[in-house]
Amino acid sequence: MDYTYLALNMLSKYLGVRINLEDTASESNIFEIEELDHSILPVRYRDLLAEYSTVMTHLYAYNQLIAYVIYPYPISGTSPILIGLMQEDELLNFKIIMGGV
Repeated sequence: MDYTYLALNMLSKYLGVRINLEDTASESNIFEIEELDHSILPVRYRDLLAEYSTVMTHLYAYNQLIAYVIYPYPISGTSPILIGLMQEDELLNFKIIMGGV
């Protein structure tokens, strides 16, 4: 499944216009779970991440908005994937998908 597409789709729906990957500034990183900014995570997802030590993040910035995908690294068939949208420090929308690649 293409999680990038889902993140950009969430961003596009929020703005009401189609946003492509080329329209964004993107970045991917791997973090130790303790290094991750937990303020951008819904409480339910924090609980799902508790058993993992590292996460992969993909960020797609467009103007003041950031669409993102976060999942345990390495990803497995049962990993919880978070797709979110935030502005500054405010979480605007999110979706949790259970299952990896």
